[in-house]
Parts: sequence; C-alpha cells; structure tokens
Amino acid sequence: TYVGGSYSISASAVTTISTVNTLVKMAGTTVYVDEQWFENNADNAIESSSDQEFAVSIKGNLSFAGGNNDKMGLQIRHWDNSAGVYFNVGQRFTATLNGGTTTTRVENLPFRATAVMNKNDRIEVWIENKTDTTDITADVGGVVMVEERSS
Repeated sequence: TYVGGSYSISASAVTTISTVNTLVKMAGTTVYVDEQWFENNADNAIESSSDQEFAVSIKGNLSFAGGNNDKMGLQIRHWDNSAGVYFNVGQRFTATLNGGTTTTRVENLPFRATAVMNKNDRIEVWIENKTDTTDITADVGGVVMVEERSS
C-alpha cells in the first residue's frame, strides 16, 4: 500500500512576522491530494492517521514574496502528538528575497527532510525573516510531499 500524500498552496496569505529570527507557521490555503495513512485537519499540516509507526521523506518546492534583500528561513517541523511538542526535522533552508521594484521573490526554494511518524503526528512548514519584521507570503502553486521512506 502506498503511504503518503501531498498538498499545494491554492491561495496565498501573508505570514505575519513579529520577531526577527523566529519561526512562524506558514500561512496560506492548502489543497490535499492522494492522502494514504494521512489526513488534513488544518492548512499547511498533514497528519498521520495510522496506528503504526513509519518513517517518511518530506520534500517540496515553495516560492515566496516579501521585503527586498530580506533573508528568509524555511524549516520543516514535526508535531509529536504523544509528547505535545514541535521539533525541527532536517536542516534550515535559507534564501534571499530579491527582485524588481514591484515583485520581491524567492523562486522555487527546494527542501527535504525525514521523520518518524505516529498517530496524530503532523508535518508543517514554518518560516522566518532573518533580516527584519517584514511579512512573507507563500505564492500559489508550491507543493509539499510526504512519502514513506524506503529502507
């Protein structure tokens, strides 16, 4: 049986940045596709619905808009339901928002991580502005995929 699912950004929304170098859950409306052993209970979160423990690979590609020359960070976070805490999985991905005078963007920021999932655990994307408190918006079309990790 296939284990996995994906979601894409179907409507962008501004992620409010109140503090420099502080991760905030990415805003935006998400559409889910082909969820097997997963379900969606909120935007930007894919949750395990299986009673079995299993390892997953998380990967995707997202684009962002924000302040010109601001450095941003992207972190995959795992909500461990049994412990009631978030923890970071994989490395922190960074990029610089830059562009013309009307559109300031990061195009196609790829990411990858792995995690071990249990029932009601979630995978989410969190972002930060590493330069100032200018807000960041995830652009429509970005995708996050979660698949069973091969052994």
